Amino acid sequence: MDPTHNHNRHHKWNPPIVEALLEEASSDPPADNTTKRPLRISRVRLQHIVDGINQQCNTQLTTVDVYGQYHRLERDYHAFTQLIRTDCFFWDRESNVVLATLTRWDTHLQAHPDAVRFRARGCAHYSLMHTMFSTHAVIADEE
Repeated sequence: MDPTHNHNRHHKWNPPIVEALLEEASSDPPADNTTKRPLRISRVRLQHIVDGINQQCNTQLTTVDVYGQYHRLERDYHAFTQLIRTDCFFWDRESNVVLATLTRWDTHLQAHPDAVRFRARGCAHYSLMHTMFSTHAVIADEE
């Protein structure tokens, strides 16, 4: 695959497009959350989300692009949720900063090195991500 193609795909995910993805995906949440099992968003719904993002942001994303970004956001949501639920970590929602002592950060980062990305800048769009991912909805796996 052409390396510039990968760069362009990554470059497309600027904050307004991520926000559009989260808004589109959470605009029609699953109706029943009583089983606590993941609910699937159909390919038709996924295509509707892609169409909404492309129209709103004047992009040409594909379902593969959105599928991958959706799952990256879901992983970030769960990692950040775990972090802010950890004892002695506090999240200042207004400034989007996670507060903890240096010792706590060092200990946590030894066990969860990927959490380093949240140390300085929190988790952008966490409220929208919570709306979307706390319903346990998932996009159907590509087959």
